[in-house]
Amino acid sequence: MGRVRILTLDNKSIPSPGILAAQAKFVEDGHIASADTLNVRWPSTLSGSPPLDELIERLKKSDYDLCIVRTPKNFPNNVNEMDRVIEALGSRRVVLWDGDAWGKGKPMPMQYSWWASVSSQVFTVADSPQSAAWKRLGANDVRLILHVYDHVVFKEAENRPPSPDKRGGIVLIGNNLRRLPVLGGLPGSGGRMKLAKFLHHSSQLPTRIAGRGWPKRFQALPVATRDQVPLIRDMGVSVNWDHFPDYHQYASDRLAISLLAGRPHVTTSHPGTSWMPGASEGLFCLGSPTGVWNKALEILDGDPQRRVEIGQSAWSWSRRRMSTVEAERYLLRMSGVDLPRSAFSTWRNLEM
Repeated sequence: MGRVRILTLDNKSIPSPGILAAQAKFVEDGHIASADTLNVRWPSTLSGSPPLDELIERLKKSDYDLCIVRTPKNFPNNVNEMDRVIEALGSRRVVLWDGDAWGKGKPMPMQYSWWASVSSQVFTVADSPQSAAWKRLGANDVRLILHVYDHVVFKEAENRPPSPDKRGGIVLIGNNLRRLPVLGGLPGSGGRMKLAKFLHHSSQLPTRIAGRGWPKRFQALPVATRDQVPLIRDMGVSVNWDHFPDYHQYASDRLAISLLAGRPHVTTSHPGTSWMPGASEGLFCLGSPTGVWNKALEILDGDPQRRVEIGQSAWSWSRRRMSTVEAERYLLRMSGVDLPRSAFSTWRNLEM
């Protein structure tokens, strides 16, 4: 495709600083001609999002070659607005990136069928059955893309290796969406609650639960994304139970962040996953919340020096490999942009 001009339509109130920095780096290195971002989350007086008429005019006047639409959710509001957006896009290539897992209890917005029909490629963070759902909506080329950490937000953690943990302990970061004992939440919410109860009832070692929606007795506190690495580094092991545990090849950004923290991470075993590292790189995938808890206890009961070593391996594996630079490189290369291949086999293998 040569040196292209890229325009991103972003539905986040604050676009990812890591994605903006990655695109700027590719411009500076001479691999792409230009990169601009328009925020389409409106009405919002804080984000500076243009109203639809202004957005349409800017789309028509922009000289970009490739349009990246990121997690559009409810954009645009209706079919008439979508028709105007499509007309403004013209014949220019459109690709869609979506960072959510969708399914029971969390249906895809109706807008996704509109975008699937006009996008030459859809990049999604989970394989089957989510990839099949995208194809049912009309997507022709559906590609797996991995959740990563923002290399701008986590610059310090990327550049500073972890110190040995001093007190051990287990930390769980995640929100609770199950408000009733049996009903509510998403697939996997019950398993996450079960795992949290193990931490809550443990009296033999320090534990922390961070996130929103937990019962008051759990003494959980919300944690900002940028504060997750310091929290994990204050403990010995991080644990997690994913929503949609049966989705193939799926992992939330919790995995990349937890490994970057440089502590052993024990999490959900998703079927068909080939890109994840293994125990020697500090990642342990189990098939049940009970298995996750028992493995975390086993790690803490083991040789402290070995725990430090696999934590260092986790940091080394995630560092740069699982960053926004590499994810954006992969997306652009798969969209036909002439960029050097990733130095990491994780991304090269996904290109096949």
